Amino acid sequence: MKYMLVTGAASGIGKSITETMAKRGWKVFAADQNKEVLRSMEAKNIIPIYMDVTKEKTIIDAFIKVAKETLYLDVIINSAGIRYITSLIEEDLNKLQKAIDVNLIGMIRVNNLFFSLLNKETGRIINISSESGWISPSPFNGVDSISKHAVDAYNDTLRRELNFLGVKVIKIEPGTFKTPMRQNTIDSFKELIDNTKYYKNELKNMSRLMKNEFKSSENIKYLLYSIVQACESKKPKIRYRVKNNISLVLMNLLPEYIIDKIYYNKLKPKKAIK
Repeated sequence: MKYMLVTGAASGIGKSITETMAKRGWKVFAADQNKEVLRSMEAKNIIPIYMDVTKEKTIIDAFIKVAKETLYLDVIINSAGIRYITSLIEEDLNKLQKAIDVNLIGMIRVNNLFFSLLNKETGRIINISSESGWISPSPFNGVDSISKHAVDAYNDTLRRELNFLGVKVIKIEPGTFKTPMRQNTIDSFKELIDNTKYYKNELKNMSRLMKNEFKSSENIKYLLYSIVQACESKKPKIRYRVKNNISLVLMNLLPEYIIDKIYYNKLKPKKAIK
């Protein structure tokens, strides 16, 4: 039997990973802060574990429960994450602090504590980042870009350190998939439009771009295929970029000042012709 821990397991990507890997015969410790959903997830090969990655005591309690069930873990998958659409100059830092605490610091807390359980011969750490972690940031996506760029830097540093110990560290950089995260992003965007003092018109233009992006959201099966490869392949890649937005990828090849002009021209309201 192979054992894995999945954070953020009660919704979105984490829930899909949990269910997929359990069907493939893995014993999955499904960790999340949503107790109500966790209670409904208990099934063959799935052991729900309460954990809030921003609260160290809950991580310690989860560690104790996992350690009672197994002497080792084969894989740790850090899937817990949040995303906000904000205006950096108007944000009071609460959302940025929350995103960094969940997306980055929570990941570090989990890896540092559960590393002692990781099988040092075959163990793997898989960190879920985003295309926002490597693509040049877009306006109003700064909170996500800041936290995910930090996740990428953490992942790469950890990989190079754990190379000396023989432990593989793999990052997953997904594009936009059909998960509940889309609705969270839409709600965050609506909140920004309602509250902004400076960007009403620009955000109205951006809303059309977002609608097009969500219409082209990919089926999560492509992401799950990469997760399976990262977990089970004898020679996994160090990075899986899965269905990243091709327009953003191509734009990322341009000089920064050109990217600035593209965003300005796309979002700046056109002056009426008299």
